[in-house]
Amino acid sequence: MGIPRKARGSSAFQSAGTAKLPDPPTDDERHDWLTRRQVREQFIRNAQDKALKKYILKKPMGFKPNHKQKKMVEKDAAEMATLSNPMQPVVFKSRILSNSRSKYPHHFATQCEASLAMAGFPRCMFDWEASYDTPWNSATATIILSHWLKAYEANGAREFGILTKDNTAPNCEEVLRRWCGNKATKFREQSRNVELMKTPEGQKKLNDNILIAQSITNKRRQKDKIYQARRATGVRLFGENSAEVQMLSHEEIHSDDELVVSNTSGSRQKLRLEWRSAALDTLINLLDQAHWKRKRIPKDIRQAKQLVERGVYAPEADKDRYPPKGFQLSLVSPVWYDQQEGLLLEELALNEENPVHIANAIQGVMQSFRSRASMAAEEAAGSSSGVMATQL
Repeated sequence: MGIPRKARGSSAFQSAGTAKLPDPPTDDERHDWLTRRQVREQFIRNAQDKALKKYILKKPMGFKPNHKQKKMVEKDAAEMATLSNPMQPVVFKSRILSNSRSKYPHHFATQCEASLAMAGFPRCMFDWEASYDTPWNSATATIILSHWLKAYEANGAREFGILTKDNTAPNCEEVLRRWCGNKATKFREQSRNVELMKTPEGQKKLNDNILIAQSITNKRRQKDKIYQARRATGVRLFGENSAEVQMLSHEEIHSDDELVVSNTSGSRQKLRLEWRSAALDTLINLLDQAHWKRKRIPKDIRQAKQLVERGVYAPEADKDRYPPKGFQLSLVSPVWYDQQEGLLLEELALNEENPVHIANAIQGVMQSFRSRASMAAEEAAGSSSGVMATQL
């Protein structure tokens, strides 16, 4: 498709302001493609009419060919016209580079380009502003899919690891249809960004939009890392199929964080979840400690601490977050619960049973922090006190 990869070292701002997707067909390109087919059809039709008149002149006066004779003459005339004046490809402008980085062998791409040129397409492009089922897009898609099939059958796409049972015509069509829909959205975004780059005010707005998008992405990525770390720690302590791990698998119980900027420097703060009970907060904090306490190498310890130690809680709690539907009621803050409307509580359908024994879970995590010596001393102290009680 002639879509360049992001250059190494280029910033997100530079990349956003650069056109990557090929422009849709111009009015002239679209007109030339449509009229090319019409001109070809008219040329063959004229050849058929001329051949039919010549055929009738050779017959006696008043001769009228029947349907079968007429079809035979028209077929022969169309074949002769095609051979005498074969369809010529248009000049193809968007040739793929011979040294381009592609998982496909180069000749598969050039064969596809040749078919597109023969069909009258001057470039490999979709009309991003039109439906996938328009004549231009459907014809382009048909050619691309046919050459994809040739490449696949010749083992030209083995690096993609696609199973034969999945490489069906409906699947291929659906993949390309989705791809076009996604790229059409990207093209509209690209057009807006290129337009913004034309003025200083637009560049500032584009840069602000990029920073906001990066912040959201980084926050989502950071939360996922914390979620994975806590769940992995829970699996080690309680087991894969335990109620504790099932509880930790709900992404809603893990809080977000925010960046607080002060004097051009930023610091992270945790956003407190009002609905979480104090016991659940304690368990999660202990799991965060367990995550880095298991590390042995100083570098790994620092990285683990940096992940889970996100600073103090922000003054304002995150009030727009709710427990997962069907969550354990005893792990929800009673104060928060009493302040909610009945319709919301009905929708949450909180579970009044206690599959997670939170006190035992907290004790189990704290027990894993203790040394063998302290546990042995405690056991010895307990034994001696038991002996004294027996003597008394």
